[in-house]
Amino acid sequence: MIYRNLDGIYFRIYRDEKWQDICFTDLLNDEVLNVIRNRNEEWFIKMYEELERVLNKIVKCINSQEVDNATCVVLNAISTLTPKQKLFTIKNVIRNLADYYDITNVE
Repeated sequence: MIYRNLDGIYFRIYRDEKWQDICFTDLLNDEVLNVIRNRNEEWFIKMYEELERVLNKIVKCINSQEVDNATCVVLNAISTLTPKQKLFTIKNVIRNLADYYDITNVE
């Protein structure tokens, strides 16, 4: 597994038989479910806003009109989702772009 450390938001996760600090966008979906359990809507909104900021940094780094356009389409499409769904979606968009363009640590 590649750790990209893209968002700077770390959680203590038990993985590979040890406790580790893992960046939110590097978490597996079941780990995300554990992290977001019992969080309120304000927390979801703040996390989403931070991940949107990270996504914008990645898009600037890629510097492609096609990626800019696709990102706008995705952000508009997910605007109607629940905060939890928005968080999962933007996490996956960030991770997929970073994997495809081999981007690490945009902070």
